[in-house]
Parts: sequence; C-alpha cells; structure tokens
Amino acid sequence: MDVKELLSFEKMVTPLIIKAFYLIVSALMALGIVIGAFGALFSGQFLVFLVSLIIGVFVLVIFRMSCESIILFFKLHEELVLTRQSIERSNGE
Repeated sequence: MDVKELLSFEKMVTPLIIKAFYLIVSALMALGIVIGAFGALFSGQFLVFLVSLIIGVFVLVIFRMSCESIILFFKLHEELVLTRQSIERSNGE
C-alpha cells in the first residue's frame, strides 16, 4: 500500500486494524478464559470449569463472527470499486 492509495482512500486500512484488534483481543480473552477456568478447577469447582470453557469458546466464536462481518462490508466496498472501474473502462473503450 503506497501513500497515494492511503491518502485518496482507494485502499481501506480499517480491515488491517480490525485484524490486529481481533488478534490482540482474542489472545487476551483466551488468556482470561484459561486463567478463570483453571482457577475454578483448582478451587474444586469442576462444573464451573467446564461451563467457563464452553462459554469462553462460544464468546470467542461470536467475537470472530462479528469481526468477519465488519470486514465483509469493506470487502464488498472493494468489489464495488473494482466493478465500477471495470464498467468505466469498458464504456471508455
């Protein structure tokens, strides 16, 4: 990505930010889930351990789906830009 694309808003940087945000937050969430689950396990609460793991995985999946849906809008934008450019090239010839 060059500076011209960045300043003209031809290429979106938000998907890159969302991907980095996803990686950081997912790692922190996974760490919190593991710490909480093993804390419950070591305190003798096996049911809480299992439930926290199941809910933790569910939350991670929902978070992933949310990030993917946001990125989908940007992918659609890129495809629409490419379609418009293709139409403009075919009309200009």
